[in-house]
Amino acid sequence: MNNNKRRDKSIKKYVEAELENYQLLKKEREEIRAEIILSTLRPDTQPKSKQISRITENKACDLTDNIRLRQIDISIKAIEKVLSQLEDEKRAFIKCKYWERRFTAQGLADRFNINLITAWRWSEAVIEQIAREMGIKQ
Repeated sequence: MNNNKRRDKSIKKYVEAELENYQLLKKEREEIRAEIILSTLRPDTQPKSKQISRITENKACDLTDNIRLRQIDISIKAIEKVLSQLEDEKRAFIKCKYWERRFTAQGLADRFNINLITAWRWSEAVIEQIAREMGIKQ
């Protein structure tokens, strides 16, 4: 039981970090994609004499095989899916809590005219939904 609690806490921290860094993740994804797409030919893909190069094929494979890019895509898609399913007030709450980060927990609850427990529940529910969408929690 203790290991499950520790695991759940680790999952929560990971998902919260992904949510807090959502904008940076989107930027990083574009940088990785651009780097792969604009990269020069690898030595083993240089056409030899009359052989046809497979530059596009190799770049497509590089985009598909990049582990960090896949992880970022999973996080971004999960966050976007969960946010799109939220009511407007809860979506605004999550954006305020994780992206604007101007309020204390009580200040955030006051801003949305909810009590502190409700604010905590909203956050927990969204984190749990994102974790499920990412496939890291059942």
